[in-house]
Amino acid sequence: MPSGKFNANGAWLIIASIAYNMMIWINLLTNQTKITAKTFRKRFINIAGRITRKARTLIVHLPYKWPFQKQWFDILDEIQLLTIKT
Repeated sequence: MPSGKFNANGAWLIIASIAYNMMIWINLLTNQTKITAKTFRKRFINIAGRITRKARTLIVHLPYKWPFQKQWFDILDEIQLLTIKT
């Protein structure tokens, strides 16, 4: 574990499990070849971006000519198409 504190280790474990589950779901949604955790972090999590508001609408500003922008928005579109079955 990264820390000697119990609560910090618990928070780290929860964040790591959320990131792992996100990676699995994105792999399932995109039907692409399986990507590793390192590649997932490099392409989709560790990106420089800004969230701004204009006319009560959230806008995501991603890096200019970012090579994975199309994949990013394809994944977001897939997530928005999901329905919750009760």
